Amino acid sequence: MVPPFFPGGIVWIYFTGSAMILAVISGLAGKWDKLAFTLAGFMVLVFALTIHLRGLMDGGNPRVLFDLLKDIGLAGACWMYASHFARDKSFVG
Repeated sequence: MVPPFFPGGIVWIYFTGSAMILAVISGLAGKWDKLAFTLAGFMVLVFALTIHLRGLMDGGNPRVLFDLLKDIGLAGACWMYASHFARDKSFVG
């Protein structure tokens, strides 16, 4: 689901997939997990604003609103993990 206005095409799919896998590994290992989940939350929020919000504004499928709210919730869940449950407190305040 890479929008056509993003340069790079399929490279973004591999990059974001790798970033999500590394965030999960970081959370399981407990090393740099606060930084990883803070950045993952920002990445998911960028997805919500660039893909789903744009689709909602264009008057597309009504399901886009559900996807927008889901991604905003996922970003909040990442930040909640980073602020309350992260074991490595050395990064991001």
